[in-house]
Amino acid sequence: MNLELDHIFIAVTANAPEAELLTNFGLTEGTPNQHQGQGTANRRFFFHNAFIELLYLTNAEEAQSELVKPTHLFERLSQHDQSISPFGVCFRPQAHNQRSIPFRS
Repeated sequence: MNLELDHIFIAVTANAPEAELLTNFGLTEGTPNQHQGQGTANRRFFFHNAFIELLYLTNAEEAQSELVKPTHLFERLSQHDQSISPFGVCFRPQAHNQRSIPFRS
């Protein structure tokens, strides 16, 4: 299976005021998204085949649920120190009909 970049995310502070840096740079902001049940929300900047996601915590309880816990999003979004990377890379299958990936996720 071949994978391609879907998006990168950057852990930011509430409501992602950091987005202003990207708009001042000349990027156009797309629609924001609230991740129901995940305890996060985002602001997004789209490109031809990928996007940058500024991701922030909105509900600590949801982000620590058994369903979301394996992603470690709560730790990444609630601890802003040098021990945790604020960056994440997300991939998608290159062929849209592929359903499995070559590694555990």
